[in-house]
Amino acid sequence: MKKRILIFNWWDPKNPKAGGAEVYLNEIFSRLAKKGYQITLICSRFSKSRPEEKINEIRFAKVLLG
Repeated sequence: MKKRILIFNWWDPKNPKAGGAEVYLNEIFSRLAKKGYQITLICSRFSKSRPEEKINEIRFAKVLLG
């Protein structure tokens, strides 16, 4: 059974406002994903972004925030 990790972050790496925190999270958790962990990151959705996508073996679930 795969170990699962759930992360909450304001933005995903494709967000135009993304910065160092997103780069850092992507680097650390993509390494864990390569070792067999199932990683899901929940973040805010920006205009024209997909509601869900996979980047570097990390599943990004994007929600609209009011």
